[in-house]
Amino acid sequence: MFELLCHSLRLKDEPWTERSVNWEAVFREAQKQTVVGVAFDGMQEMVERGCSAIERPLLLQWYSEVMAIERQNAAVNQRMKEVAVMLQRAEIPFVVMKGQTMAARYPNPMHRQSGDVDVFVWNGMYRQACELLVQNGGVADEVAPEKHAEFMYHGVVVEVHHTLLDVCSPAAMKYLKGLDYNSLVETRQVAGMDVPCFKDTFNSVYMLGHMVHHLLTEGLGLRQVCDWMVLMAQMQPYIYNNVEELKRHLDGMQMREAFSAFAMLGVKHFGLDAACWQWALLKNAERTADTLMAFVLESGNFGRKTNEKKSSKTLQGNFSNAQLYFRHLIRLRHIAPAEVRWFFFTRIKRWWKKRKTQG
Repeated sequence: MFELLCHSLRLKDEPWTERSVNWEAVFREAQKQTVVGVAFDGMQEMVERGCSAIERPLLLQWYSEVMAIERQNAAVNQRMKEVAVMLQRAEIPFVVMKGQTMAARYPNPMHRQSGDVDVFVWNGMYRQACELLVQNGGVADEVAPEKHAEFMYHGVVVEVHHTLLDVCSPAAMKYLKGLDYNSLVETRQVAGMDVPCFKDTFNSVYMLGHMVHHLLTEGLGLRQVCDWMVLMAQMQPYIYNNVEELKRHLDGMQMREAFSAFAMLGVKHFGLDAACWQWALLKNAERTADTLMAFVLESGNFGRKTNEKKSSKTLQGNFSNAQLYFRHLIRLRHIAPAEVRWFFFTRIKRWWKKRKTQG
């Protein structure tokens, strides 16, 4: 799977070798890791080069799913453009995060499996952004008061964030609140439109924090890992000019250990240049990277391989989730020690605050 993804994403340029591949198993794993489209590109190249063969029924099934991914990407791209234009005209400061902004970095953007549209709004404009979305056809759905509101906007989920990251460490929260977000934004071409996105250096740490959050709460899939690896590979030519800024963000968000684990993972499995990232690798980097990779392969995208997370609307569901979180925290404590240390304290504090508000 790794070799397939690396070739598809142009992270490695090693030649293909002829081999027998269990494509049925690869396809099923790609579904659970939400990398069906990217894996398809690698499979297609292998087959066309005569390095492997695939049964026609499976090929057609795989192709059918890729066509569905392309249609979904087209829909998400269109809604992303509409939301961006809407916010720009209202002069609301925002960035589009993750999702389609990362797909734009892929060799084939339409084959990255899309999810929703995530926008982050600051300068106290969150409420206006939500109202604007409703005025233009958005239907309010789930609200997570600590971070975002979710809307169904003409068939596509749009999340409007007032908090950039769901972090537990008080020091990381303070750092995020003190940032000048205007200085961290640049314009990039996404699906044929100029879209405000985070600059690469900060974006790499933001995405790292997002992955850590999902590691601890649900699970993490290869789709998110691939996004980060593509970004890191594209940063390599100029990383030495940005190391001090990167270190500042990592220290502010207390993500040094996580960065070390993911960077080592990239060096071992995704073709990252070890020389570029040697400064970031801690002495236990290889061990934590192995732990990380084992967890990703077991959990799949948002934990869909284990499907252990329950609804938080019931006492039984909350108790089950607490047990799940505890297992994750114990296993991943060396990857995100600051987040692990404050995890339950922060969640209990939020629960108590919510209870008092509702009461």
